[in-house]
Amino acid sequence: MIKSKKKDDARNEEEDEEKKDRRDRTKKKEPPPMESKFDEKEVVVIDNGTDCIKIGFSGEDYPQMILPSVVGEISVKNELDASNKTQYVYGDKVRDHIQNMSIKYPIECAKIPNSDNRDLMVKYWTHILENEMNLDLTTVNLLIVDHAANDKDYKAELAEYFFEDVKISSLLFMNSSTLSLFSTGRTRGLVVESGHGVTGSVPVFEGFILPHATNFSTISGQDINDQLYKVLSDKGIKLDKSKILTQEILKDMKEKILSVPLDYEQMINGPDPMNEEERTYELPDGITLLPGGGAYEAGSFIQLDHRDRFSCTEILFRPSLIGSTAAPLHEMIWDSLQKCDEELRKELYENIVYSGGTTMLKGFTNRIKYELNYLIPKDVSRADIKYVIEGNRRYAAWIGGSMLGSLSVFQNLAITKSEFEENTASEVRRSVVIKKTF
Repeated sequence: MIKSKKKDDARNEEEDEEKKDRRDRTKKKEPPPMESKFDEKEVVVIDNGTDCIKIGFSGEDYPQMILPSVVGEISVKNELDASNKTQYVYGDKVRDHIQNMSIKYPIECAKIPNSDNRDLMVKYWTHILENEMNLDLTTVNLLIVDHAANDKDYKAELAEYFFEDVKISSLLFMNSSTLSLFSTGRTRGLVVESGHGVTGSVPVFEGFILPHATNFSTISGQDINDQLYKVLSDKGIKLDKSKILTQEILKDMKEKILSVPLDYEQMINGPDPMNEEERTYELPDGITLLPGGGAYEAGSFIQLDHRDRFSCTEILFRPSLIGSTAAPLHEMIWDSLQKCDEELRKELYENIVYSGGTTMLKGFTNRIKYELNYLIPKDVSRADIKYVIEGNRRYAAWIGGSMLGSLSVFQNLAITKSEFEENTASEVRRSVVIKKTF
């Protein structure tokens, strides 16, 4: 069990209840319940997303904390010797110290791309585990949810940061697609994953992704935000794109008034399907925007017609609208299906699972179904094509990690600190990590 710096009375009470339950079962000679949690280890699950970090304990239904993937740097003068030192601010607290701050987004397209960003993330992870969760780092057993687009060499590099700088006890990397599928109780299926930084189609067989049939694109939620920013700018609403508040407004507008059209050409040339209230966005409290010569105060309204709204989300299915040569999402899905053998393809048709915040856009799932109906051969019964649309799919990968971390198999899969340290040669360490990375 992870040692906490502060006693958690609620958790102690829960442990007492578990002991009582075991005693009662022993008296009644009842078999123990199916194992889903074990006493030897408690696992912290971290999903490092481009937009936000999801973190919590295994066995929980939802993350304990959801924090923006942002770090602020403030230069502070030392009064003793007049030198400057850097103070760091993390997540939600960046907004409270916005003046004279350098803002960094260390995670780009679901990846921490360089040593400077990784050093920032070491500080962030350490802050979360020590200060937010009150944990002793040397006892932390960590399950990292990492995107399926990231290769094993990348994960091996991250392992060094976790063991040498964060100084955790054990570590397991699991890919987001397998865990998203696992969160639905499946081990086989096609995962359609779209978050803030990466979009992809990933076939999974018995818990393992099929690399030859996976497809990825960086056309994702961030690009929709960027397109929305452009639409607003063209209307004379000038936002400071570097400000964290601007990013929050764009994300909020996207989730509240944008939608995916079923048939783009037909719908932009037809009437607006939303009424005036539905297509109007009210600025949140404390926000002031400056469009051209005037000012938008909190409580002011921005209204977008259907052509503007559809042009923002259509880029997932028509990347050429923003000058990208990336494949449209529905074609990536179809290509993944085609690259799998016919027998497996039938199972994939029956288990198409959605994952990631961008799949929560209104009309998204209907559009995928609409496009695949044209691509899938007529001899495949449409009744055999089944889409798994979970309401919690924004956190599907984390939930799958929480489920896996609560099973005793974690002990066999994870890399321990002693296992990592007994191999001093970097190539041997890399080999150890790669063998236990999924």
